[in-house]
Amino acid sequence: MKSSKSEKAVLSLEASIVVSIFIFLMLFIYSFFIVFEARNELAHVLLSCCNSLSLDKYEIEATNAAGSGSNAVSNGFFYILYGQTGTLDSDFVSHLTWYKSRNFFNDGRSTGDFDGTIYASEEARAEADRKTQEKYDKNGLTNLESRDINGEYNSAYSTLLNETIENRFVAYLSGGDREQAEKILKRMHVVNGIEGLDFSRSYIKSGKLYIVLRYNLEYEFNAFGLGQLAIEQKVCSKLW
Repeated sequence: MKSSKSEKAVLSLEASIVVSIFIFLMLFIYSFFIVFEARNELAHVLLSCCNSLSLDKYEIEATNAAGSGSNAVSNGFFYILYGQTGTLDSDFVSHLTWYKSRNFFNDGRSTGDFDGTIYASEEARAEADRKTQEKYDKNGLTNLESRDINGEYNSAYSTLLNETIENRFVAYLSGGDREQAEKILKRMHVVNGIEGLDFSRSYIKSGKLYIVLRYNLEYEFNAFGLGQLAIEQKVCSKLW
């Protein structure tokens, strides 16, 4: 039996619909592969960043503790250059004691060591304190977790911590080249590039560094108007 022209037209129409749906489906799945790749790569960079930062404390304090020989000379050299002792700053190491409280704007704790929780931003400290307070209020107890016995903050914050984390993250992402980092993040579809990386929820507690990274990802193919995907990743390392 010979097929009519109308039957051929129907088959062509069906084929075009099926092929279009197949292409849309493949592009949609491909977008999720891009998201998966971005999350994995940034998670690896984040872990390397955290492990590296955790060694800063030992490296700086061990250098400062050695007050003789070449170390004494180098300490004096860095003191002249930077106003403090420590090793030469680079993309992968910092001479700044970002883990101490000298830059933590907390009443009565402007200098010296601090044994409370140190946040990377005032907003993060306020948010954590609010959640803790709500937990204690619910149980009718006194909040001694984020407040001391006098009701004062038992936590502090430091913009230096946030800045140091970002710089170290860029170091492991692109060798410290911020322009190259922007290209990498653009390829991953991270919204606003470096500016879109939020480390402000990071903190130091009980001798451990917790780095929290928040960012938004755009889908490679977003024909269905899915918007952006909000991602939060967290890593932890003991300060040596």
